Amino acid sequence: MKDRERIFELRKNLIDDWRYRGLSWQEITYKYRVSKRWFYKLRMRFLLEGYEGLRDRVRNNSNRPYRASWQERLKILDYVYYNPTHGPRRIAFEDPSIGLSPTTVWSVLKQEDLNTRAKRRLWAQAQGRRILTKKEKQLILAKNRHIESRSPGELLGIDSFCVSVANLGRVWQYTACDTYSSYGFARVYLEKTSDTAIDFMVNHVLSRSPYGKIRRVLTDQGTEFYNARFKDTESAFSFALRLQSIRHSVTKVAHPWTNGYVERLNQTIWQEFYQCRLDKEYTICDELNKDLDAYMRYYNFKRVHSGYKLVEGGYRFPGHAFFDTREKDKIIELKY
Repeated sequence: MKDRERIFELRKNLIDDWRYRGLSWQEITYKYRVSKRWFYKLRMRFLLEGYEGLRDRVRNNSNRPYRASWQERLKILDYVYYNPTHGPRRIAFEDPSIGLSPTTVWSVLKQEDLNTRAKRRLWAQAQGRRILTKKEKQLILAKNRHIESRSPGELLGIDSFCVSVANLGRVWQYTACDTYSSYGFARVYLEKTSDTAIDFMVNHVLSRSPYGKIRRVLTDQGTEFYNARFKDTESAFSFALRLQSIRHSVTKVAHPWTNGYVERLNQTIWQEFYQCRLDKEYTICDELNKDLDAYMRYYNFKRVHSGYKLVEGGYRFPGHAFFDTREKDKIIELKY
């Protein structure tokens, strides 16, 4: 008698003891040296399938993967060509005509070496389909989207950012940049309020610009520029601009690149001015503003700028383009 038959006869005797002799599970587990769980498992198999359910179930030992038909493979590959970022589950559910489970779809993709999203994208590109990433799409859109300004003062971008300075602690710098000439203004304050924003605009931007030069100002929705809580109420900064016959526009929330000119100027000032003075200590804010004014004179009149608007206009320095002159002797007397 083979081992399988011996095991079957033993299990059959176990069930007969429970069925005909009325032995309890405690007596059966003690007599046959089996666990309670195993006894109830055999009893359930007997109740469902009879004595044949007590036999060992023969498992299929074949390790061959599922081989889908060539029609099913073509449907999957055709779907992947147009949707390379979709996974097996979505492929199976999105296209009912395939008629395969997600596991089978994954098996087919694995056999074709397309089981990852990156592999599917590369395969689709190799087949002639151009797959653009999100960043590439944004770059293409950015080529046709830029700030249009045809003359100095047509649009002035203003922003503020926080800087930590030795002894002074946290200070706020207001920065303004003309989008046509890249001419810059900068001033440091101890706090960021609408009063300091108005002081920067009136006393340090308009006073250093030709009369009537600034026609529109673009800012973010910071509390110093915009009344975000009561949008129907005009902010103090907007009111001050309206008195000067200047339009005030704000950018969309969480879209700093809309005011990219002044954001780039902030980065330049941080890299070329503040990072070179991290060890220098200032006792009052006027000392820092004095050094900042000296740097802005260098930036506007001595630092060569390669912006495309300056190059197209034949200028090399932002100050020449902003004041519409190329003679150095006319620039020296200007404050900046």
